[in-house]
Amino acid sequence: MNKVSGKELALWILRRRQRHRVAGASMVPDLRDGDEVLVQQYGCRPVCIGDVVLVRHPTTRDVRIIKRVADLKDGGALWLLGDNADASTDSRHFGAVSRKHLIGQVVAVF
Repeated sequence: MNKVSGKELALWILRRRQRHRVAGASMVPDLRDGDEVLVQQYGCRPVCIGDVVLVRHPTTRDVRIIKRVADLKDGGALWLLGDNADASTDSRHFGAVSRKHLIGQVVAVF
């Protein structure tokens, strides 16, 4: 995961990036509990396998989760996995996630 560059910081100041705090250990070693990340909305860019994304939890309202895209399913659904499988609740537990739950891609960490 890239550290925040001057460009990403400027885009956050201009409100073109969202800032979110990581909660939990599901993305260790790249992201740790308490890290802050910048998230870019996808727009026209396609989601790719390997992207680290912020999504709305598919079954728990008002919860957002950060996971890695492991597979793209028919109909645009995303198969999401945490990097730290032992500490992750992910698509192995709740299945593929509709693209409508996608908020954006994690592009940098503070």
